[in-house]
Amino acid sequence: MKSIQKKWLMGAIACCMTFPGLADTLHGAGSTSAANLVNELAWQYEKSNSQQKIVYQGLGPSDGLKKIKANKVDFAISVVPILPFELKHAHLQQFPLLVLGFVIVLNIPGVKVNELVLNGDVLAGIYRGKIVYWDDSAIQSLNPKLPLPHLSIVAVHRADLAGSTFAFTNYLSKVNLAWLLMMGDGFSVDWPSGVGAIGNEGVAKKIKSVAGSIGYIEFSTAVRSKLVYAEMINRTGSRVAISHASLQSAVNDADFEDAEDYYIFFTNQGGKKSWPLLAGSYVLMRTDMAPVKAQNILKFFSWCFAHAGPTALKIGGIELPPPIVRGIEHQWVSHFSWQPPPAPRVAAGHTDMPGAVHPPGENRP
Repeated sequence: MKSIQKKWLMGAIACCMTFPGLADTLHGAGSTSAANLVNELAWQYEKSNSQQKIVYQGLGPSDGLKKIKANKVDFAISVVPILPFELKHAHLQQFPLLVLGFVIVLNIPGVKVNELVLNGDVLAGIYRGKIVYWDDSAIQSLNPKLPLPHLSIVAVHRADLAGSTFAFTNYLSKVNLAWLLMMGDGFSVDWPSGVGAIGNEGVAKKIKSVAGSIGYIEFSTAVRSKLVYAEMINRTGSRVAISHASLQSAVNDADFEDAEDYYIFFTNQGGKKSWPLLAGSYVLMRTDMAPVKAQNILKFFSWCFAHAGPTALKIGGIELPPPIVRGIEHQWVSHFSWQPPPAPRVAAGHTDMPGAVHPPGENRP
C-alpha cells in the first residue's frame, strides 16, 4: 500500500512540474517603498499571464541586497543604486524601474497642504537641532505672508534602516555643506536630535499625534494618511509643489547618459520645475541565473515598463522616459540574451495602436 502511495505521490509531483497550466513563482525582496507598486503590478500581470506568479516581500533595502547576493531570491529592489564595481564583484546587474516622490509632512495648527514652503538649509537646520521653533526667522523669511506659531519643532525620522532616509539625507548632503561634513547620507544616520519611528506608517502616526512635528515620507503615504505636506525651493530657487509634472521634470533632467550601470541619484535635479525629493527604484538581478528564469523576470519588468504608468501615479511615482526604457532593454540583450516578445500584429494600413502618431487633421480609424 505504501509503495502504491509513494508511486502516486511521485507521479503527482512530476505532473505538477511539467503541466503547463500550473503557475511558476518568481520571488523578489527589498525596498518597502516599492512593495505596494510591485505587488499591484504583479497582481495585474498575473491576470493576463496565469502561468506566472510573482511574490515580493518588502523587507528593507539591506535585506533585499543580502538575499540577492546570496542567491536566495530571483530579484531585489533598492531605492539606492549599487556601485558598478560592487555589481561586478557580486555578479549583479541593475536598472531603474521607476522614480518615487517623497514629501516633507508637518503638523502645524492652521497650516494646510502646500501653504508652507521650505528649503534644504532650513531642513538641515531643523534636523541638526539648530532651528527649534516654527516662527524662527529662517522659516518665516521663506513664508512672509504665513503667520507661524511660537511652537517647538519635533523632528521625526525613521528609526529603522530606510530608503526614504537615504533619499532625504542624500538631498541634504547636496544642498547643505554642514550636513554633508557632519552627517552625510545613508539608510540611517546618527541623528543629533528629534524622535524616531518605525516605517512610513510609524512616521505618519507620529506626525498626526504630535503638534509641531515634521517628517519625511513617501507621497502616497502622506496622501493616504491625509497629512499636510510642504512645497519646496528647488535647486534653481523656484518654489515647486509635488505633482506629476514636477516629478517628470526631475526625471527628464537626470543625466542617464553618463551614469555607468545606471548609478544615478535623482535628488536635487536642476530643472526650474523639478521636485527635489525623489528616489529611483532599482531592480537587481544575478547575471549567472538560469536563462529561462531571467527571461521570465524580464518579461514581467518589460510588461511593467509598458503598463506601470497609471499605477505609479497612484503611489506618487513617475515612469521612465521611453528612450531610457529602450536603453535598459538593450542592456538586457547583452547581459541576459533578452528576447523581447513579438509585437502585436496590426492589419495593413491600421495605425491605431498605443503611442501611434496621427498626422494633423487625420481621422482615427
